[in-house]
Amino acid sequence: MQNLRPLRFLLALGIAASVIGAVSAKTEAPAATKPAAKKLVLEKGTAADDILKAYGTPFKVLPLETTGQDLKAETWIYRRKSGETVTQEHLSDNVETYTFTTNVTNGVGTAQPVKISTPVLKTKRVTTYQVTSLLIVNGRLEIARLRQETEESYL
Repeated sequence: MQNLRPLRFLLALGIAASVIGAVSAKTEAPAATKPAAKKLVLEKGTAADDILKAYGTPFKVLPLETTGQDLKAETWIYRRKSGETVTQEHLSDNVETYTFTTNVTNGVGTAQPVKISTPVLKTKRVTTYQVTSLLIVNGRLEIARLRQETEESYL
């Protein structure tokens, strides 16, 4: 009987731990999550102020000439980086030749120059942007257009 006493104690301890864990799991409810804010849908008539609040300051603002004095029009351009790739490219058939002297004697007893030719490689970066153009007339959205732009550069 005395040999079973430690076993009973461990069994009771295990049951107590599982009960305490179940109770704390019930009382520790996850923090209330508020629903994700909806992005403003761009549609004709949307106020310019609402667009600024939802999307921030445009990358570029282009004023437009109008025929009427009471007519104010401008194009707002938003530009967002959507992707980038970096690659190594050969530039035509160019090669660079390096000459250096080694301790290799080729059996003649003097150090011989060694030439190594390697292709010329350049690192090319292609960045893709999502560009949104908005025509704002008298403080309201008139037309929205979406396009992609790419930029290439060599590092």
